[in-house]
This record gives sequence, C-alpha cells and structure tokens, in this order.
Amino acid sequence: MESIELVLNECKQREAATVRISIDNTANVFRASAANILALLRSAAREILVHAAVQEFGFPAVHVYAAENSPITLFKPREQDGATEVGLTSRETYWGQYSFQFAHELCHTLVGHTDAGLRGRLAHSVSCNDWFEESLCEMASLFTLRAMGRTWQVSAPYSNWTDFAPHLTAYAAQRIDTATSLYSTALEHLGEHQRAGSADGGDGDGDLSAQHNHDHGDGHGHSHGEGQGRGQRKAQARVLRAGPPPMSPLASPLPFNPAPNQQDTETMLSAVQHGTLFATWLEENLDNMRDNSCIRACNDIVAVHLLPIFEAHPIGFLLLRFLNTSSLPADCSLTTRLHAWIADASARILSSPTLMAKSAEIFLFFNAILTLFNIPPPPAPDSSLRHPSLVDLTSWSLPHSAGTLLLVFLPCLLASIVKRA
Repeated sequence: MESIELVLNECKQREAATVRISIDNTANVFRASAANILALLRSAAREILVHAAVQEFGFPAVHVYAAENSPITLFKPREQDGATEVGLTSRETYWGQYSFQFAHELCHTLVGHTDAGLRGRLAHSVSCNDWFEESLCEMASLFTLRAMGRTWQVSAPYSNWTDFAPHLTAYAAQRIDTATSLYSTALEHLGEHQRAGSADGGDGDGDLSAQHNHDHGDGHGHSHGEGQGRGQRKAQARVLRAGPPPMSPLASPLPFNPAPNQQDTETMLSAVQHGTLFATWLEENLDNMRDNSCIRACNDIVAVHLLPIFEAHPIGFLLLRFLNTSSLPADCSLTTRLHAWIADASARILSSPTLMAKSAEIFLFFNAILTLFNIPPPPAPDSSLRHPSLVDLTSWSLPHSAGTLLLVFLPCLLASIVKRA
C-alpha cells in the first residue's frame, strides 16, 4: 500500500510540474521531430519545476524557436500569449545538448527574466553579480541531465527511450569532469604562485578568463555558451548523436525523479575540493567574473560546487524565484546580493504554505550557500524585518556562523511547528 501511495504522490508531483511548451519547427528548422523535441523538453522542465511549487507560484508558458548564434531567453514575453521565448541552437538529435540548453534557459525564466522580473532590476540591468546567476543556470543544466538520467531508467517519456538514460548521465559527467579538471589545474597554478611568493608583484595563474571567454549575445535577451560554434563541446555532443527511435507510448506510470545517490553526491563534493580552496580560487577569479558574467570555465566551476547543494536541498529551485526581487546597486558585493536573497525569501515564508512547510530545509540550503562562498550570515533580525517576529531574537547570540542565520529563520521555524501542532 505504501509503495502504491508513493507512486501516486510522485505522479501528482509530475503533473503539478507540467508547463505548457510549444515549438516553432517551421520548415523542419530543427531537423528533428517536433513531437520528440517537445517530449524531451517537457521531461527536462519537470526535473526543475517539480521543486518550484508551480501550483502555488505559477510559471509562464514557454515557446521554443531556433536561435542561430547562442541559446537565449528573451526578456519580453510573446504578445499573443504571454509565453516566454527561448531560443535553442541545438539541432538534429543532440538530445543531451537540447536538455542542457533548455534547462539553462528555464532557470533564467525561473529567476525572473520576463518583463516583471526585469522591472525589479531596472536599476542594474547589468549587475556585477550576474556571474552568479549564470553559474546557477549552468548548475541547473547539470542537475537536470543527472535527474533525467535517473528518471528515464524507470519512467522515460516513452518506454523505448529508457536505453538513452545513461547517455544523459554521461553528458553531465563529461561536463563535470571538464570543470573539475580546469579547477584542479587552476588550484595547482595558484599553489605554485603562492609557493614562489609575490615579491615580483605578478598575478597568479589561476585566472581562467583569457582562454574561456564568451560574450553576451545581442543585448535583447540573455544568451549563454553551448552554442553551435563551439567546436570542442560540439564534438563532445556528437557522442550523443544517436537519438531515440520513433515514439511509442509508456504502458503505465512509474516512479518519478528518484533521489540522487548520497554517496555519489559526497564523492562529487570531495572531487571539487569543497571549502577553503574554493574560496581561494574564487578570490582569484571574482574580479574577472564581475566584469564578464559569461566566462564559461568559471561558471562551470562554480556550478559544479553548487550542484551538490541543490541535489541535497532541491528547495533551492523554489528559492530562485526570489533571487532578483530586490533592486540593488550594480556594483554591490556578493555578500550584499546573497543577504538580499535570504531576506526576500524569509519575508515570503510566513505567507506561503509551501515555504512554511519547508522552512527547516530552507535554512539548511542557505547555510550551505553561505558556507560555500565563505560569507557571514546576515545580521540578526530586528524591527526592520518585513515579516512579524514571533519572539524577541535581538538579544540571542550563538557561537557559530549558522547561529545568526538561524535567528533569521527561527520565527518561520517556530510558526511551522505551531501550525503542525
């Protein structure tokens, strides 16, 4: 009985995460079946949106068209139906690349790359912290590929697509391996520079901006790498050339979105040398990333560090809705950016049943994010908070960094406990 209820619950989650996706395949511009592409993109979308409380917070319809230079999410919705327009450069049956590109652009949509989201950012249409959003979107692509690889083993969009699951997982692994290799090399160069001393006043060799740069596109939307012109990644994508055979219906619903293996996640954390080494690498590369948000090598390295956090706490995808809700100075620090995100999210918890039920996980998620970037928690709550405090917390003091962050969320945690009681 318990297993049947689990399957039914997962199927309900999957249905709740459904978003309307349309595609313009006029003149077969994608050189692949529109029906197959749509099935693939819907599968990719569900892996993220199942965590984003679509029923409570909504999500716009998405219209996909063939872009020429690089994938892009347009700021302005389509006039006829309000759909967010997403351009993809993948063609033919590069299913791994379609999934990667679409998940990246879907993440941009989630954080508000529509007119409404743009209005909240008019004061800083180009921010020094846009690299963080780009890295989150790269992470979303890796998350989606790995999740699809697990889901398709038991519940592919069509039963004869099941055998393609390992290719999706392999595509993600390949990109993770490339990023971790670049990261390890950068750390080695940083170590050599530090051992040699800084008497000559030279810069460290951990800077990845020179060889791995990518521009922003035409300025009318938001573009990113993984385009058709990138020879190395295009060659890698050819490994996934063989697409699924013609469609056939799935006989019966099966479990959706199995959780990632905990040992696998811990191994990934070890592989990217999570902790103080990352803070050292970030310090070396931060100025360049603030100047250019789309240094893909840097975005990928940050993404690989973010990935285990989102796999452990997928509530993060729901919290991305509040990433850009504050208008901040274009040159604000990452600390200010993250503190504003935490404040905006915590202000919404008491008014949201979904967030209230997950307030403890939200605390753990933000604590992991702050720890990764070696950023202190925001100040303890006071009368400036936009939501009412249930108890007076201003006199509390805890010895570790998580303590002060806990003070921010304690009213929400207490409210959640009271509600359940």
